Amino acid sequence: MLADAEALCSRVAILANGRLVTAGRLSDILAFQARGWELVVNDLTEERAQERAGSRSCPGRDAARRIAIRTGTAAGAAARANPGQPADGGAHLVSLNPLRDTLEDVFVRQVSAAPQARGMESL
Repeated sequence: MLADAEALCSRVAILANGRLVTAGRLSDILAFQARGWELVVNDLTEERAQERAGSRSCPGRDAARRIAIRTGTAAGAAARANPGQPADGGAHLVSLNPLRDTLEDVFVRQVSAAPQARGMESL
């Protein structure tokens, strides 16, 4: 349900062990910080896609012959610096999308870090 809350709500609150852990605007809680980038390229050979992805991801080709490659922040910054440059072998950059934390990622971190409630054994 967290994906629904992220899509529909502008403010959220996270409770852990009956205590308020965080509350506020979703945009503040999910402060934008790219963990990496997803590069979508067209007409890239399978061999070059595997070389580009390395061990970071396993690219898959969609029906339009596009490949999505997940990469670290440095490679994403390089692609943003030269968005009009064609990739190796005549391939073209279709899109560059940031990979960011979801509300579920934040929820799991917050609940994991919350102190355990005491005296709940009798309930």
